[in-house]
Parts: sequence; C-alpha cells; structure tokens
Amino acid sequence: KLVKHCIAKHQDTTVYLDGDALLCSDISEVDTDDYDVGVTLRHPTELEGEWHKDHFEIAKYVNAGVIFFRHTPGTSKFLDAWDKLTDELGNDQMALNQLSCPDYYPETGSVVELNGVRVKYFPGEIYNYYHFKELSSSNAKIMHFKGVVRDLYPYGMATQLYCNFIALLRKFKMSFKG
Repeated sequence: KLVKHCIAKHQDTTVYLDGDALLCSDISEVDTDDYDVGVTLRHPTELEGEWHKDHFEIAKYVNAGVIFFRHTPGTSKFLDAWDKLTDELGNDQMALNQLSCPDYYPETGSVVELNGVRVKYFPGEIYNYYHFKELSSSNAKIMHFKGVVRDLYPYGMATQLYCNFIALLRKFKMSFKG
C-alpha cells in the first residue's frame, strides 16, 4: 500500500528497497517506458543450490528485495493483485514470484507480459547484489545485505577486499574442476 501511495503522490517511477538494501550508485537507466514492474533475477548459480530446490515455490527466479514500479495502469493492477495474493499466501516473496515469473527462467533485460502487466527482468548481480563471497561486486549498484550476508554490513573497504578475494578464489577453484 505504501508503494501505491508513493506512485499516486509523485506520479513517477518508484523503487522499493528492503530495509537491508543499500543504493550505491545512480540507477537512472532503469527508468524506461518498456515495462510496468521491474524485478531482479536471481543469479543462475543460486538456482543450483539445495536451498533453492527446497524453497522453489517461495524463491523461484526473483527476489523481492528490490523492485521497480513505473506509474502505469499495469503497475496499479499488479500492486492490487500482489496485495491480495500476499494476504492469501501469507508471503510477499511467493506472491511476487507467482505474479512476475513465467514458467521458465527469463532472459536478463527481457520484458514479458503476464496478466496484462509488462514485467522486466533486471540482473540481480547489478541491482540486487548479495553474492558477496561468490561474485565480484564491482558492477553492483544496489547491495542487499540479507540472510547469511547481513553481518557484512557496513560494507567497508576491508570487507570489500575480503569478499572480492574469496570470490576470486572460488572462481579459480572452479576453473580446475571443469
């Protein structure tokens, strides 16, 4: 309801960030007219883990920590449906995935129309980055300190160097496995 209020009041694109997310740089490039609701895709490596398999109905392909809403009739329709489905399911993440995900992993940057709403899929590694120990953060514009990475906040220089080193080490190890 807060997002709907902000959109109505400002009549402009509204970006929802979880309380544990941090805007790190300019994201004005997301304000395009080709979608109603923009969601961030989970990185393909996240889909391979046991946790994701066990929680597929909740987690599916997108994370609710960062969502872009444009001032359109489609967004209003989406927000009404999301509010209703969240109440029915008792879980906003699950409701978001049911409303915004097709039956396949969407291509980054693609737009899919679902129930009259144009949904655009943004790369999570840029706009909802939380793979601190798996991927380099050099391109991240929004960082999300959720779950097991919450203890990395605040993300100072020492933590950043440590995480980038661990990510590089993992990449190096993976090159020998393949």
